[in-house]
Amino acid sequence: MTQLRPRRSYSRLDTWQQCPAAYKAKYVDKLPEEPSVWSVGGTAFHTVAEQILLGRVDPLREAELFPAWLEAFRSAYEDVVNHPRFVGDRNMATWRAANRGTEDQDWWVSNGYSMVTRFGRWRATTGASLTVLDLDGRPGLEADMEVELAGVPVIAIPDWLAVVEHGQVCVIDYKTGKPPKTPKQQRFYAAVLAEKHGLHASWGLFYMARPGQLIAHDLTRYDPDELLAQLVDFDTRERAGDYELQPGQECQAYQCPTHTRKRR
Repeated sequence: MTQLRPRRSYSRLDTWQQCPAAYKAKYVDKLPEEPSVWSVGGTAFHTVAEQILLGRVDPLREAELFPAWLEAFRSAYEDVVNHPRFVGDRNMATWRAANRGTEDQDWWVSNGYSMVTRFGRWRATTGASLTVLDLDGRPGLEADMEVELAGVPVIAIPDWLAVVEHGQVCVIDYKTGKPPKTPKQQRFYAAVLAEKHGLHASWGLFYMARPGQLIAHDLTRYDPDELLAQLVDFDTRERAGDYELQPGQECQAYQCPTHTRKRR
């Protein structure tokens, strides 16, 4: 039986570029991972933000928004503890937590709700100028797109594909932690969108949930061939079983079996 080539995603590419050995541990060997509180909080924020954009939750009514947040947090927690790779205690007090352990479960229940509240208010005011992109009859929210880029099968699931008032397409991703240093993730999504639907995104926007602000990147400034070359290199080396760091590459992954680990 012919084995299908694996689909590449941005998260896989990013993990590979941080540390090939960490990639192997996560995606090939599928080693157990220590759970983190921030993963539950981030997933819950994404869930409620989508409900707001779809009009399923009124963000200006606490009686709707707070229960939606608690349910999203509970569901995200259950997804983690029921995952086949989960190891550890079901008690979140024992999980990895950011900011030297201070951003624990109680912090996220309270501050995560503040994040979705700010998002709802932003959506009702400044964010109202952004329309959810229609993708052949389905909303551009967590919409999976599968294509080939430079002969490499890829999949992309952007948080939000939007159109501004003057018609430009934007790729939006939510961040509940630190802002990314580069728009590489948005460039990846834009390349997939162009290949799949023939739509060219002009802007990559990161919605930073803590301050409730956007960080904008002009995607037209970047050469798409550079990203494609990185994707092809990753695909070629990974299929060849080459999981070694290259000269000049620095391991930045948290869970790496062979290199120094860095906590968030």
